[in-house]
Amino acid sequence: MRIRHEVLSPCVGIVDAVFLAINSPVEEGEEVIAIRTPDGIVPVVAEVNGKMISIEVEAGDEVIPGMIVAYIEEIPERNHG
Repeated sequence: MRIRHEVLSPCVGIVDAVFLAINSPVEEGEEVIAIRTPDGIVPVVAEVNGKMISIEVEAGDEVIPGMIVAYIEEIPERNHG
């Protein structure tokens, strides 16, 4: 079973960069989006391994805390045994 995970903005800012395209594989901890704030760049990282299935923002968009910026479809590891 595959599970869709929301990727949320942690802060107020402007999207500085989107590092992955739709259908790209993504690993837990990988930076997927960078947000520019008055204090610097804040990375938004994937919390699961999977595939980027939707990107809701682009460079230059304003974001707020809790805003959905992307969706990742988790691809669980198969049990061997």
